[in-house]
This record gives sequence, structure tokens and C-alpha cells, in this order.
Amino acid sequence: MSEFTSISLADGATAILPAEILASIFQLSVPNFLGNSSSPDVNSWLQYLSVFPPLKLGAVCRRWREVAWSTPFLWTIIVVFLDLSKGSTRIALIEEWISRSKDLPLQINISLAPHAEETLEGCSNMLATIAKTAHRWDFMDIHMPLEFMKEFFEMAGIIPNIQTMGLHVTDEPSHDDAEGLLLWLEDARPQPRYLFLSGLVPSTVNIVWESLTTIEVDCILTEDCFNILRCSPNLELCKFSQIPEFGVLPNMGSTFVHENLRQLIYEAGDTFDHDLDLFSLITTPKLTHLSYSAFKSSLGTSLVDFISRSSCPLAKLCILQANLHYDELDGLLRATPSLTHLRLFPEPMEQLEEGRLSFSTILLLQELAQPPHPYLLDNNTISFLPRLQSLEYHLSFAVTFPWSYVPEMFGPPAAFSSPRRRPLKTLRVVNTDGDPRRNIKFKAIPKGVLPRLLELRQAGAEIIYKDKNYRFVDLFAMSMKVHGLTS
Repeated sequence: MSEFTSISLADGATAILPAEILASIFQLSVPNFLGNSSSPDVNSWLQYLSVFPPLKLGAVCRRWREVAWSTPFLWTIIVVFLDLSKGSTRIALIEEWISRSKDLPLQINISLAPHAEETLEGCSNMLATIAKTAHRWDFMDIHMPLEFMKEFFEMAGIIPNIQTMGLHVTDEPSHDDAEGLLLWLEDARPQPRYLFLSGLVPSTVNIVWESLTTIEVDCILTEDCFNILRCSPNLELCKFSQIPEFGVLPNMGSTFVHENLRQLIYEAGDTFDHDLDLFSLITTPKLTHLSYSAFKSSLGTSLVDFISRSSCPLAKLCILQANLHYDELDGLLRATPSLTHLRLFPEPMEQLEEGRLSFSTILLLQELAQPPHPYLLDNNTISFLPRLQSLEYHLSFAVTFPWSYVPEMFGPPAAFSSPRRRPLKTLRVVNTDGDPRRNIKFKAIPKGVLPRLLELRQAGAEIIYKDKNYRFVDLFAMSMKVHGLTS
């Protein structure tokens, strides 16, 4: 028979709660990191550490402690700082924690304690205690020097059930330091679906790359990015960040075709010099999401060639801090008629350079607003972004947004629900000029445009303005007040 516990209700009465129900409620306090499309960040682990759900629940009362201690799922997350100051006491606590999880799959997080200068010899007993549970791991996220990591995996042996691996090397070995080093023996190679790498040379990570569907990796060379794509034919989501553009291009007669990649996020590092170009090496016919960020050089022509060559059904495009000229942007957008969502974070340049207009807000909106209009008549067709549903544009350095073009972008409110118009529904403008001393009135919507925008909003258009310096200001209400208009 189930054991029961009582809880107080708002009216002062009590209710009897079965232990099984109480245990189910307790389990809601335990996060599940397995299968996330991105690796848990430091804040996620710190939040868990600040609560430690099974211990907090067990501290409420004797009955809660009995239920918590006998609910294995509460003990399936093991977070350990390698800190020898706790010595054998820490190992005993880890062993007790593991024993309470019974035989359930485990989620493991191991890190060096902040500012710790532990030696591998000093940490080996603690690592060995956790390594004994390797057959139960389905998620692990470890932050330690490469030497520690290599020893840890030798202790663990085969990791048969691992689904998600986060490998973050804290001493950031160079290519030369890691040359010839492999983390696993050939017969012990893990087969994760999700992999997150930081500070680690990919050639040392001799997993079964064919098993991967998601990878996030930073601070690697372009040739490493290319090799990851080539070795992982089943990848669907790939994020490369802080990529320094130097090295040696692979000697290829044609581009590599990745048949399954659907989402690609590429963020160049600060040492950006386009002697190398990943986009000239690959073709992705199934790509639906692309996010691209670079800070110095332009890749406009290369991106257009990449999109045209791939003939992919790209639906979402995000361009971050890219130093694109407008003719490059225009070519890129015309090569992607399937786009439904467009986010632009341009470099703050609205000037002529070498005879070409740089990234221009006005030119883009002019293109969206010009005939044939968004509301189609007879046999007219929209040639520029015909499927666009959402546009997000980030301003910088107090560039005034050209609101006068917006009504023509959406078309008349009476035709807003027509299936024959461009399906644009959302315009989000974000001002990130970072100067709180600017007068908010300078950014008010012009008096002649404001009523037309309000009509569009009433018809169902989402026209949103966010300002970094004035987070709680309603631009529409403020603009009406500035112009002496009433609702």
C-alpha cells in the first residue's frame, strides 16, 4: 500500500498525498539536459548547484526526506568540482549520491574548481569513482585539461549509451600539442548524437562521426570545419564560432555536397582574414536555416555563389555584423526566394565606398516597397522575397529608421488577409545605438506615417520597435504624444 503525506490547503484543510504522487512532483525539479539543441551554459549548471533539488527537498521534513532519498531519478544528475580540499569525504559523498540513483541513466558534469591547481594524480581517485558509472551515462559535460580528459576516458572505457557529449578543454592545446593524440581506443569509440567542443582540436576526438546529428564547436580552423562536415554525413545542425580565418585550403576539384545539413551557424573570429572560405568548399541542398557573422572582410559574392549552387529551400537567414555592400546583399536575397524570416544586424555604414553603396536600410526597404506591390492583382508576381513573413532589423549608431517605406511594404490594411499578397506579417526594429544621452523624440515615427502604421497594426500586422536605452518606452504612444495626436 502506498504511504501518504498530508499537505495544507488554502482554506486550512489538509489533503492526503500518496508518496508516488509526491515523488512525481519532486522529479519536476530535476532538469533534463539530454537532447538539447545547444549545450547547457555555465548559468544552467550554477542554477542547479544553487538548488541541488534532492538535498533541498530532503531538508523540508522527515517525510519529504524519506521520499526524496528513495526516488532514484532525483539523483541522476552528478555535478562535481575537482577540488582536493574535500579529499576522501567528497569521494564518499559521490559514491552515496550514485548509489541512490540505482541503475537509471546519468547526466554528468565535471569541472575543475575555480582557480584550482589540481594535479592529475591528485584527482585520479575522484575521476575513477565517476568513471565506474560510464555504462550509465547518456549525457556528460566536462571541463578539464586535455591530460585529465584523456586519463578519464581511459578509466571509463566504453561509453555505450552516451547521447550528448560536451568536451571543453581548459588548457587549450595547440594542433602541435594534440598531434597524434586520440581520446579513445578504436574499439571504445563513443557514438553520440550531440557534440559540443571548446578549445579542443577535432582530430583528437575520434568518435563515430557518422552518428552525429548536432555539433557546436569553437576556435578551430576552416579546414577543421570542412573536415567535420565531410566526416559527419548525418549532421542536421552545425554551429562554428570564433573561427580564425587562416590555414591551408583543402585541395579539391569540386565542392563537397552535404546531403543532410539543415541548419548552419557560422561566426568568424576577430582575426578575420578571408584567405580561406568555408562557403566556397561546400554545397548544402537541404539547408533551411543560415546564420552568418563576420567583422572585417566581405563574403557577399561567396555567399551568393554558395546559395545559388546549393539550390536549397532556405527559409531563415540571419546576417550578423557582416560588412556587405548592398549589391552583395541584394544578390544574396534574390538568390533566396524561399526566405520566410530575415534578420539583419548590419555594420553601421551608410556611405559610398569604392563606387558601391554599403549595407543600406533605405535601399532594402525601397526594394520591398516598390511595385509590383505586396498585394497582387491579376497575374502580377512578386520577384523580391515573395514568401517573406518576418523582417528583423537592428539599427546602430542612432540611424533613423525610414518608416515612410513601411506602409507600402505591407500594402493596404484592407488587403492584409489576402492570400495573394506577400505574407509579410512582422517587422521588428531594434535600436542598439548604446547612447542613452540621445533625445528619444529624435526617433519618433513621422506624423504623416504614424496613422497608416496604426491602421496596419489594427489589421493584424506586428510592427514592433525595441530600444536598448529605453526598454519600457512604447514608440507608438510616444510618437502620438510628440505629434499631439489622440488614439
